[in-house]
Amino acid sequence: MTAANVAFLLILIVAAGAFSYSAQRLYRFLRLGRDVSRSDGLGRRFWNLVVIGILQRKILRDPVAGPLHATVFWGFIVLTAGSLEVLVQGVFPSFSYERLLPLELYVVFLLSQEVFAAAVLAAVVVLLWRRLVVRPARLQGDKVHGGDAILVLSLIAALMVTLLGTSALDHVLAPRAAAAFQPLSRLLALPLAGMDAEVGRPIRDFFWWSHALLILGFLNYLPYSKHLHIIVSLPNTFLSNTSGPGPLGAMPKLDLEGERDHYGASDVVHLTWKNLLDGYACTECGRCTAACPAALTGKPLSPRKIVMSVRQRLLEAAPALLGPDDPCALPLLGSDSGVANAPKGRRLLDSYISEEELWACTSCRACVYECPVSIDQLDVINALRQGLVLDEA
Repeated sequence: MTAANVAFLLILIVAAGAFSYSAQRLYRFLRLGRDVSRSDGLGRRFWNLVVIGILQRKILRDPVAGPLHATVFWGFIVLTAGSLEVLVQGVFPSFSYERLLPLELYVVFLLSQEVFAAAVLAAVVVLLWRRLVVRPARLQGDKVHGGDAILVLSLIAALMVTLLGTSALDHVLAPRAAAAFQPLSRLLALPLAGMDAEVGRPIRDFFWWSHALLILGFLNYLPYSKHLHIIVSLPNTFLSNTSGPGPLGAMPKLDLEGERDHYGASDVVHLTWKNLLDGYACTECGRCTAACPAALTGKPLSPRKIVMSVRQRLLEAAPALLGPDDPCALPLLGSDSGVANAPKGRRLLDSYISEEELWACTSCRACVYECPVSIDQLDVINALRQGLVLDEA
């Protein structure tokens, strides 16, 4: 093991520890919500996971943005296998799937990495053009994180460029028979043919290190970005009731005779953990608001803002609710949460969501139907309206 391998191992340990802390922190925040069971109807849940989550049925309703986002999503699934190989090679340079897989399966792996890297790069370029030039109306307003989206798309593009650059330099430095299944890398390597190894090796190492560090950096950025949905959208779809199991649109029954402090909700602690998970899963795509009849007729309601408000309020209040002795309550550099940012007297209702917004909702479920990651905006709205009626008269 060389000094470079030791250095990468240390970086990997630090990155893994930081991501583990971030994941635990988000989980602890979720547990502040009320408990609710989502263990029923497992067959239907797996069906939703496959059809809505993996096959992207809802997002493909948009004939333009849908295929682009689906391509990036599928690319991440396929390219994760290659990312794992890169990270292991950083510690054990001799590691390769070529030694583990049958030749037939290995060439399929190589071809899949090439095809999806090119497809994701092309999709990201178009998505950046839409964000910066076309600027669709549904991506504006509600204080969406437009800069965050541009940053993430740029990071994804950089990941694809460094991946293809590393592969192209590999062809120049050590040609191999399997290169026939990496057509794009071979094409990129043509202008570099004949490059001296003393020149090519540092360039190849630059691309490899850039790619590996981008993987680890991107992974640790996600928990503090709206693109957290890349990680939680599949679990959220599996745990959602928006497409079954159970009757669609039915409000949960309330036990009005039992002793309870709240029968509805006025803050995030009165919502369920699933409502809070919906906040993590929100992509801020605006499809819910674009379909909302109240929003379309000028009413003061945006289902996207409702979900974004849940997430913002949770990140503001959770550290104070956990208490100063909880390690997950520590404010982080660059984070918009922390005890200092949770002034007393604030709550989800009134401070983030107004009564006018809640009563503008017609309960038609258009927002729920359109959401590509199976968020239940109406469940939050109904809980807050129940709080207004039952708790605050």
